[in-house]
Amino acid sequence: IWLVGIPFSAWLFTIHFNNSQIIDSKINEIKLKEFIRNELEKYSQQFQLTCKSNTQCITYHNFVSKIEYEKDIQQILDKCNTNFFSWFNSGQKIKLIIDEALRKYDSDNIALADYALESVGGSIITEYSSKTFTDRSPTFNIFGLPILKRIASPNIILRKGIMPGNCWPMIGSHGYVLISLAFPVRPTMFTLEHLPKTLSFDGQSRSAPKEFSIRGLNSIDNEGQFLGRFIYDTTKIDSSHIQTFHVQQTNDLIFYHLIKLIIESNWGHPEFTCIYRFRVHGQPQLPPSY
Repeated sequence: IWLVGIPFSAWLFTIHFNNSQIIDSKINEIKLKEFIRNELEKYSQQFQLTCKSNTQCITYHNFVSKIEYEKDIQQILDKCNTNFFSWFNSGQKIKLIIDEALRKYDSDNIALADYALESVGGSIITEYSSKTFTDRSPTFNIFGLPILKRIASPNIILRKGIMPGNCWPMIGSHGYVLISLAFPVRPTMFTLEHLPKTLSFDGQSRSAPKEFSIRGLNSIDNEGQFLGRFIYDTTKIDSSHIQTFHVQQTNDLIFYHLIKLIIESNWGHPEFTCIYRFRVHGQPQLPPSY
């Protein structure tokens, strides 16, 4: 039997072959997803073991960093699923995708929940914060029209990720920023972050904060409780640009809605101080539903 010049047996074989390819592809996709799921489960178990050895690490009560972790994991899964045809035959390559993404996460992760994080509800009260340095000189021209530099909002210090210039430039070497936390928190530690010298364009960190102090508040109408005075050490910046400081004075009975970061000096920049990220750690006062 012939169908439009094609032997029926050849046509039947083609249909069977195409169907087999589709079935094989579906089977491969299922196998790949299962493989990825198993790999992610291994990382999840390792992460949970780390948490057990650190009382400040996330638990189901202390979940803020977990939100970011799961978001990163989902991005890995999406990437793998999108490319499953090209990646399936090499499990090692899939592991490399996962390892690469988790290394990025680990470079940002200090196993401490951040209750100032913008993506979970932290925010800057700009009217009670110092002004942003604005250099209005154009960076370049297009067709004779000046293109001005993008001015960063202070909210950038409450976001994940660090790139050169992706900071809040506060005017001068003295100033402050008022942060509304995602939850009322009894703070135990704070983390301040600046760009490593190896990533800076001039190999220096003059715009990094130096001396700073922190206060906890429940009202913008008072000075609040002094929680400590610290120094961000740029001599350690290449080995540890993420520096964590323990609260020096605190009242164990008080949970604060607001944290005030007060910059008292920088490392020599005459015009502005750059803050890349600031984090607040401690014991949250979570709603009953959590």
